[in-house]
Amino acid sequence: MVNKFSCANKLCKAFADFDAFTANLGITNICIKGCNSCCKDYFYICENEFLYILQFLHARHMNLSKYIGSSRLYANFFRRKHPDVFDDLETYKQTEREICRENDLTDYNDLPLCIFWEEGLGCAIYSARPSVCRWYGTCAPCKIIGNIKVGMMAVQKLADNILPIYSSKNNQYILSRSYPIFYWFYKFLSPNYKELTRIKVKLFSYASEEKLAEFKLAHIKPI
Repeated sequence: MVNKFSCANKLCKAFADFDAFTANLGITNICIKGCNSCCKDYFYICENEFLYILQFLHARHMNLSKYIGSSRLYANFFRRKHPDVFDDLETYKQTEREICRENDLTDYNDLPLCIFWEEGLGCAIYSARPSVCRWYGTCAPCKIIGNIKVGMMAVQKLADNILPIYSSKNNQYILSRSYPIFYWFYKFLSPNYKELTRIKVKLFSYASEEKLAEFKLAHIKPI
């Protein structure tokens, strides 16, 4: 059961508001069935989005072990192909490729499809997809869905409808580091982190953003 004042409900509303906002502007951000053209990218998502996906999987009794296994295969492949990028993920260093992706010249076209892409079915978490997936086709034209080009003012309005990735405590802000979607499942559902993540999902479902932030501060665990 999700508390209406919880982080989970806040994020759910932010996604719904974002989708409604794009629809009102006449912007298409609904993927064509069977299309996976952007599903190879190197996605960064915030921790709340990771917890939201976990909650979605749990509520639908989906096979979490399958996605953890896929994330391990993905991580092993990524480590071999892009060792320098993987090393950045394994440290506390906030890299330029995370902060400003347009300056990242790495070619990621050799990556496997997202761990949630299922042949014949499409995205397994489409209704719970993170903001980076919802943004696709809104900030720039997509030849496949044929969306309109959006001006900078409209882009800012879109950004205002997305839940910030930080949590407040005593009027201070905690900025959680973002990771690629595969890495969240690879690292934070590993034996060393799984129980901590389970508790966070529970808090995410019923606690306020401030309460979840307090827990995070009290249980910071080194990578």
